[in-house]
Amino acid sequence: MDLLRLWPLLLGTGLTLGLGAPIARAAAPHGVSALAFALWPTLAAGMLLGALGLLRQGRPAGLPRLLRFGALAGLFGHALPMSALFWLSSHAGAGFASLSLALPPVFTLLVTLLLGLERLAWRRGAAVGLGLSGALLMLAGRGGSFEATPAVLALALAIPASIGAANVYRSRRMPPGASGEWMSAATLLASSSMLALAGLAFGGIAPPLTAPALGWLALQAGVLAVGYLFYFALQRRAE
Repeated sequence: MDLLRLWPLLLGTGLTLGLGAPIARAAAPHGVSALAFALWPTLAAGMLLGALGLLRQGRPAGLPRLLRFGALAGLFGHALPMSALFWLSSHAGAGFASLSLALPPVFTLLVTLLLGLERLAWRRGAAVGLGLSGALLMLAGRGGSFEATPAVLALALAIPASIGAANVYRSRRMPPGASGEWMSAATLLASSSMLALAGLAFGGIAPPLTAPALGWLALQAGVLAVGYLFYFALQRRAE
């Protein structure tokens, strides 16, 4: 594995997907709910990537398997954790929410160990511990400006647990021959379908039709589309 070739993918993935929390925080004062912020950019990014996949590769082969992959990856890797993350960001701040984005490697490693997929290596354990320490220092730096309740702390841990499980699922069940565009589109479109059903049940998916609100949603859609292309390129080339 050429680590030098992975660095641009790693940094691109972290930068684009990590922008979701601060963008959600910026959109919240303009009346964009967490569910609306999760739904509409996800739908727009999924449609954009689907159109790109159709233009570049044509209709995907193995469509039933791709749809099944997208449904499970979309539910546990995007719909559930991202909705919770955006809610957490708008209520507790992007700094606190970003703690959840620092923890998926811990849970990913834990899932692989529990399933017997790999052994614990000291360097990997040290790297995960270093990342966790940095996240805790960042949280402590808030100076007590936000008092987390047990429910909020449980949510902050449930987010990376769901992402970690989805990471392992994607690496083990990635459809052979499917492009990054089609895997991203299947994941995001399946996720947006689930979010739409949640919106019909609970409400709160209609965004304000104002320039600031629509601007933040459009920005998140673009960032999400690019981020998922980086993400699947990274997962295809790395573990």
